[in-house]
Amino acid sequence: MQLFLDYKAKLEPFILSYLEKKKQEFLHVNKWADDAFDRLKVFVVQGKMVRGGLVQFAHSLCGENNEDVLKVAAAIELLHSSLLIHDDVIDRDVLRRGESSVFAQYQDLADSKGMKETLHYGNSMAICVGDLCYLLAYDLLAEVDATYRQAIIQFFSTEIGKTVFAQMQDIDLGYVDTCTEDDIMSVYKYKTARYTFSLPMMVGAMVAGANKEVLSLLEKIGNSLGILFQIKDDELGLFADETKLGKPIGSDIKEGKKTLFWYYLMREVSNEEKAKLDGIFGNGLVSEDDIESVRMLLKEKGVMKKVNRKIESLADESRKLISQLDVSEDNKKVLLDLVEYNCTRSY
Repeated sequence: MQLFLDYKAKLEPFILSYLEKKKQEFLHVNKWADDAFDRLKVFVVQGKMVRGGLVQFAHSLCGENNEDVLKVAAAIELLHSSLLIHDDVIDRDVLRRGESSVFAQYQDLADSKGMKETLHYGNSMAICVGDLCYLLAYDLLAEVDATYRQAIIQFFSTEIGKTVFAQMQDIDLGYVDTCTEDDIMSVYKYKTARYTFSLPMMVGAMVAGANKEVLSLLEKIGNSLGILFQIKDDELGLFADETKLGKPIGSDIKEGKKTLFWYYLMREVSNEEKAKLDGIFGNGLVSEDDIESVRMLLKEKGVMKKVNRKIESLADESRKLISQLDVSEDNKKVLLDLVEYNCTRSY
């Protein structure tokens, strides 16, 4: 979407300038400030920066043009980077956006120096860099106008607290044999939907002085769009072109993630098929043939059709909520286009 490319074009130089400024502040400590900030200047801007774009869009939706919006947008993107860096450690994903994930970069560094326990080294260093991103996000939020500073910082903290607990639930579900559809939807909502859509839209509107009614409606739209986004993300993790997606295909299977695809599939297969699937999900050494067999079953058992009905239901819900916004038709179209993007994206 061109609008979000334009938002990224505004935000990217702001973030890079901020990271360089903070790098200069910490250079006196030791060489790792230089190392970490240089890696972040690449990592943070590699993505689409949709969350930062949503902050800017929601801000403009409410008719404001406040310079604090870029600080809040940058904070969201730094926060997102922190979660991604830690998530790659948790999921053991060596690729992110088509490049080595941060822990894999540090593991390679350790390998090049002939160190021992290089994976532990890589994970440890990446956790530190992810923590740095959190701190930088709050450093930026501390600079916004006092009129809304406390409210935004508290809201950030509450929402990221929810994300942390949902991440813990997601990890736990990967180690158990059963769960409910509600469990999965809860992870979708609190691990992804709220911080990806609800949080950025709401804080963008908060900086613009939006009232509670507008914030409530943006929250609902964000929840619906975010769950839709995550379901599509799970689908891409199974069927997408890895070179386009930029991360490993089938990693959810290897990690034993409890997705809607897993949930619906397990209710359609025979006992013999289930026994085979139990040996595939959660097995980090599964072959490409095993992953392909899961893909085939998802199609044969009608799981894809069921998931697509869920996607269309969420899309309809999002459209109805968007229609209730008291904004221009052009702005509504931006959000409606975002619904279609979430339904049809290929990476």
